[in-house]
Amino acid sequence: MFKVNDAFVKFGPELIKEIRKKGGEVFLDLKFHDIPNTVSNYAKAAAELDVFVFNVHCLGGSEMIKKAKESLDEYCEEKNLRKPLIVGVTILTSMEENTLKEELKTDLSIEEMVKHLALLAKKAGLDGVVCSPKEIELIKKACGKEFLCITPGIRPEYAYSDDQKRILTPKQAVKKGANFLVIGRPIIQSEKYGMKRVEAVKKIMEEII
Repeated sequence: MFKVNDAFVKFGPELIKEIRKKGGEVFLDLKFHDIPNTVSNYAKAAAELDVFVFNVHCLGGSEMIKKAKESLDEYCEEKNLRKPLIVGVTILTSMEENTLKEELKTDLSIEEMVKHLALLAKKAGLDGVVCSPKEIELIKKACGKEFLCITPGIRPEYAYSDDQKRILTPKQAVKKGANFLVIGRPIIQSEKYGMKRVEAVKKIMEEII
């Protein structure tokens, strides 16, 4: 599966169509966050593109999340489209505790905020959340084992952490119950580590096994 985010800004829907034409699946990672009506339109557009999964930002609130989910369900049934999975973004893996306290002005810890947002997503009917691998266990405990955890912040043993703060290795994340691992730079920038991209993927697979 290919995660599409900044590339969508550059290449647009044609990139997704090309990936689908070649048999690939797409995780549309645009973190929709707007008024409920606008986000519901984004959800319909994502379904039209036949993506496998897309996300909305939980900080948009329960009304926005519910509207996106309801609109997606109705539209896919009406148009006879494959229904994408829809997941909520909790707290970005680049954020730390002090960011919540100093900038978002909340006394909740990252774990408490992530749990709160995950429960908000579950109550709205979403399929899961995007979260740090360090929060997988608390989310599964709060929302159930079937609730999906898509985890960025994955750094193989050979890779630098870059701007990610709350990270685990692929093996650690899988052991904790991650459903999908998002791995970008350790593969895309594999030449920094003296290997080709295919070699990087194989190394990650070996690490998981």
